[in-house]
Amino acid sequence: MNESAWGITVPKPIYEFLDGIHRFTLDAAAEPANARCPKFLTQAKDGLKERWTSSTWCYPPEEYAGIWVDKAIKEARLGVTSVLYIPYTPYELHMWKVCRYASKSWLFLGDRDTMRTHQPMMAVRFTGGIGVGGVGGVDFVQINGSTEGGDYDDQE
Repeated sequence: MNESAWGITVPKPIYEFLDGIHRFTLDAAAEPANARCPKFLTQAKDGLKERWTSSTWCYPPEEYAGIWVDKAIKEARLGVTSVLYIPYTPYELHMWKVCRYASKSWLFLGDRDTMRTHQPMMAVRFTGGIGVGGVGGVDFVQINGSTEGGDYDDQE
């Protein structure tokens, strides 16, 4: 994979919001400088090939979101719960898998500086033992304030 795709850091309030729900034990796509969990997999220790732990966080390189969605589905079938932070791109092929297999989704709303991107971002949860079922709901989350300490408002 492209070296420039690694080393991305998710805005702190977004990660804290999701970690408060899931208590992540593994960051499946990180580098030492941006890892959100004490246990993490780097590009060299390929998170697409390694087994994930029971509660896995993953902010994959955005241009490869589809193969990471496939990995999350595979891990869910083995009993792993994972949350991927990926671009909301309804026109991409992998999004039908998100709609079919994810158990929950969050769509994050905020200004470009806070979100650190020009496109909408979403988090999707895949839970152990998945089958056909579809997204168990989409929550809209407004991110306010700075990228390092802002608050969030869960809009149901």
